[in-house]
Amino acid sequence: MVSPNLKKFTKLHSLDLQDCNIYLQEGKTRSRTIGRAIMVRTLSCFENLSRLDLSFNYLLGCLGEILDALRIPLEFLSLRNCDLNENDLECLAKSKHALSLQELNLSKICQFSIYDNDRISSNNLFKVVFCFKNVKLLNLAQNHFQDSSIPSFCEKLPQNLGKLQYLDIAGNVLTEDSVLQICKSLAKVRHFQWFRLTCSNNLLDEALGHLNQAHENALQAKLRICSLLSGLGRTDIHIEIVRLSYAIFVDLMDVMELWDNFPKRVKRFMKTCVFLYIRMTEFHAFYMFHFCFCWTINKETILILLYFVFSIICMIPLLQNKQYHMNLLCVCLDNKVLNWDKFCL
Repeated sequence: MVSPNLKKFTKLHSLDLQDCNIYLQEGKTRSRTIGRAIMVRTLSCFENLSRLDLSFNYLLGCLGEILDALRIPLEFLSLRNCDLNENDLECLAKSKHALSLQELNLSKICQFSIYDNDRISSNNLFKVVFCFKNVKLLNLAQNHFQDSSIPSFCEKLPQNLGKLQYLDIAGNVLTEDSVLQICKSLAKVRHFQWFRLTCSNNLLDEALGHLNQAHENALQAKLRICSLLSGLGRTDIHIEIVRLSYAIFVDLMDVMELWDNFPKRVKRFMKTCVFLYIRMTEFHAFYMFHFCFCWTINKETILILLYFVFSIICMIPLLQNKQYHMNLLCVCLDNKVLNWDKFCL
């Protein structure tokens, strides 16, 4: 939670509150009202705050109050992996910050959930981003975008995001045709410089293929994209392709974090097993298993059981690997958690 002592630093220009266990809920109960009031009073003390990072916090239904509490319009805002709903997104779009924001991170806010909670749909997220007319850096990674929503997005992009310079949609499994559509629209944005993405024409081939083949596919896709942009006179745009395997791996780590009642040490152990297995054996079928599983199973008990069994299976080929034992020992005995966020897209 945010410490009241922060109010002493009234001249702050930038504030990083990511992963601070901030848990705010809408409602009129005493505990919920007090929590929101503390947050609002703290943020209202900063006279010059223009950069705010709230990533990895629970703000469901409360973002509007937080934004209203700020003294001046923000230039930078990160809401990566925050628990938000449609109303929060609408409040952001209508806030005083909408036209001042130059850097906006909305990655991973359309979260996968095994529960039927109120969550933001990827289609609505696409519509809302056009409210940020002056944004230069936009991160929309890992939001489960669908190919069907790309044509309408591309049609409105040049007119509404004319100052955009950097766009990140990595971790969204889109076909190459959809990616090329986006590239055509980005080519019309005069100052655009950098595009980060994930694309796959055949999800099954990508999942089951060897690592070298996946790398070759990504390289060929990049060449086709660069060729298209060159034909449109935009040789200045840099293309970065993130492999599908890494995108789904990060998703898997998030699913494991949903197990609130599962011991942290066990979750850490399972993550390490899966991570080292993937890195050492280049086995991509696991990604396909996870991808299909997330969309077909909605019972937490089954989810935990199958992942646990699969983690044990992943261990078997590694029992003779000394480096694996050393890494596993470091995590389990020294109580050091791997920094999973460095794999985030």
